[in-house]
Amino acid sequence: MGGMENPQITFMSPSVIKIGKEAENVAAHEIVHSWFGNLITCKNWSHTWINEGFTVYGERLIVETFFGQEFYETSAAIGVHDLEVEIDLTKDTPERSKLVVQTNRLNPDYGFSLAAYEKGFIFLKKLEVRIF
Repeated sequence: MGGMENPQITFMSPSVIKIGKEAENVAAHEIVHSWFGNLITCKNWSHTWINEGFTVYGERLIVETFFGQEFYETSAAIGVHDLEVEIDLTKDTPERSKLVVQTNRLNPDYGFSLAAYEKGFIFLKKLEVRIF
């Protein structure tokens, strides 16, 4: 675990400081939670993607500003790859890979799979491309 956001303060693990450019991703992610997840959030954990998808979207925009388009694209590609791996590993529980998880029937932790983060980001990126 790299960090934890709260409305007034963000906590970071000391190990985040030592890991190089990935630390900026973690820091950006937790700071973006100050807006998405604390000020704008989901009604219930079935829609965790709203919290995490918007946060990943904002995180990647921040790191793109600091490190460029190639870094942004690499980060997004790694996210998609990791999502594909997780979907394959959890194929016995396909509910975990849905964007909206019915947490009233399942373990609420399923809402915190990579689907919430990466599928949420992909959905928002598609909206951006269509709108702008």
